[in-house]
Formats: sequence, structure tokens, C-alpha cells
Amino acid sequence: MPSSGKTRRALVIGIDGARGDLIYNQAWVQQRAPNLQKLMASGKFAVCKDVYDTQCARTHSGPKTGRGFQWLTAPGWASVLTGVDNSKTQVFDNRDASFLNFMKSTKTYPTFLKRLRDEAGVKVAASGVGAFMVSAHKKDIKAGIVDYECDSPEARTMRISPAMTSSCNLDERRAGNSDDSKRDSKMTEWMKQQMANPQMGLVMGVFDQVDEAGHEHGFGSNKYYTGAIAATDGLIGDLMTVVKTRALQEGEEWLVILTSDHGGHRLLTFGMHDTWPDHDTAVPFVVATLGISLPPLKDLTYPVTQMDTHATVMQWFGKESPKSDGRVQGL
Repeated sequence: MPSSGKTRRALVIGIDGARGDLIYNQAWVQQRAPNLQKLMASGKFAVCKDVYDTQCARTHSGPKTGRGFQWLTAPGWASVLTGVDNSKTQVFDNRDASFLNFMKSTKTYPTFLKRLRDEAGVKVAASGVGAFMVSAHKKDIKAGIVDYECDSPEARTMRISPAMTSSCNLDERRAGNSDDSKRDSKMTEWMKQQMANPQMGLVMGVFDQVDEAGHEHGFGSNKYYTGAIAATDGLIGDLMTVVKTRALQEGEEWLVILTSDHGGHRLLTFGMHDTWPDHDTAVPFVVATLGISLPPLKDLTYPVTQMDTHATVMQWFGKESPKSDGRVQGL
């Protein structure tokens, strides 16, 4: 999609632990996620009627590589951010060794956050909790994959603190607290502030409480997990109100992408995600553009993966991604 010369901005919405089929079900079947439904209807999305649906968006290859990889938070967001499969990020799990591997692999496969800053001069902002972003967790600090791009493989230590407000790949950075029951709503308010700043080109936020509900009650059609999706839907509605207002009143052009790091499954009375094909790999993928006189989006090209986020974001800002395992979607 060629640039019209108007101000281009982007919103990347991450929902940690969101299973693609349950997002589709809540939006279109149960009618309990009206804002997600509106976002999907305004753009293009991967239909996912059940975890075996071939139209579902998928994660990185994970254990299919046969090398011990798991479908967990750090590997998922690593592939979303860099646009390459786990065999290239070398992020196996949420452990320290994988974060140290990411320090090295991002020198070859940088995140779209850093690429936008370095190659396009676009200001970027992001917020979330571990294992997406270094953050407070149970009176301790939990590692986050996005911040390890800013460390040195030689130093082998993470110096970024949850209190830091910027880093090598973020002009504005906000770490949440995974013990705060209002962490998603607080993050939403922070994102709205960043979106109100016309100088901020891309804003990304990763909602956490859908994943929490999945771990506590199972990733499935229980009232806790679907209730968390409904609550997140309301917060997404708040973000989309800002996008629509700025597109109409300020003449800005917005790209909106929504995806997840992994799905999940039920295990006894709780939930897990690690090595289950289909259940752990089915994720949502939605792409939409909002602005006056923008042309219609192209149909999605299958297979759709979370890695398509990187290439699509970079294309929106006029940059190609020759190293990406993902593809440009919609534009």
C-alpha cells in the first residue's frame, strides 16, 4: 500500500495466551467481544473456527523443529517481534539461556521496534509484563524478551530495570506489575497517552490477564477464560476509539494488528501451553487500516503466522523485510 503522504501510525495489540478459536468464537458466535468483531470486520482476519481449522493463524514452529523448543511467552513474542522462526531466534523457552540467545540473534534479526527507530526514524512505545518485558513479579524481577535486544552478548547480564522509561529499541517503555489486578487497564491508559502524542509512530501493548485466566482455569470455553477475553475486548474498544478519532479529526492513517504469542490447553483443573500442537499454536491475527480514503486491504495470504506482524508493520512504514519468515498481510 503506497504512502499517501499523510502521517502514518501503527497500533500493535498483543493478547498473551489468546487462542485463535476462542477469540473467533467470542467475537462471532457468542457475540461477547463486540470490539474485536468490529476490528475484524473493518479489516482482514484469520478465521479460526476450531484449533484444527487450516485457516487459523499459527505460531512459530516450536517443537516441530525437534530441538526442544516450546510454545511459551518468550519464544512467541520473539517471533512476533523479529518476524523469524524459533530456529533463528534460538529462543527455546522462558529461561535465562534463551534470553541470552536472543541477545545474539537480534543482531542478525532485529525487532521491528528497533528497525523502525534505526531505519525509518519512527518513534516507538511499548508496555507489558514478563516474559515480554522486564517487569516486577512477586517482589522480584521477571525477565522480558524485548529488553534483551538492548544488552550485549559479551556482558551476559541484563541491566534494564522495570523503572526505566526508554531503551535502545523503545522511545517510551512502561513495565507493568504481574501481581497488579489492574495491570491491563493501567496499560491501556498509558497506551492512550502515547497514542495521543502525534510524534509517536508505533504503540504496542501486550495484555496479560487472558493468559492468567488460562493458566488458572484452562485455556478453553470456561467462564474465567472467556470472561477475561470479554474484559480485554472492552479495553481494545478504548484503544480503537482513539484510533478512529485521530484518523477522522487529525487525518492520520493507522495500521492496527492484533495477534498472540501462543494458545493453550486444559490440563486437569488448570491450563498450560508448551508442546501441544493445534491447541498451543492457534492464535488470532487481525490486520486493519483506518484513515480517510485508504484503499481496501488485500485478502490474507495463507498460511498466516504471528511472524507476519513484523513484515506488515515494516511495509506500512515503507521498509522491506527480506530476512523475515513472515509475509506482508493486507497491504
